[in-house]
Amino acid sequence: MDALTIKLPAELEISEVAQYHTTLVEMLSKLDPQQNIQIDASELWRVDTAGIQLLVALVSEASTQNRQLSWQKKSVELTECAQRLGLSDILLIANS
Repeated sequence: MDALTIKLPAELEISEVAQYHTTLVEMLSKLDPQQNIQIDASELWRVDTAGIQLLVALVSEASTQNRQLSWQKKSVELTECAQRLGLSDILLIANS
């Protein structure tokens, strides 16, 4: 079964997090039981700690649902922000 690809927006900051959280919850609720998740962050050029927190929650929820989560593409901004916050391992981007 094909994985669900979640394409992140260009900006994932506190002003967008609540709306994007609703979108993610809807997407996850429609997944087939065996379907995994890929995240495309190639266009993400602006992210703050609220955006990172949302991504940590997504990774956590995928784990709770026993879904494999992988990064299809990562932006430099996401990688650097996660490293600065010490969350690369939690976000599964340290070695992907």
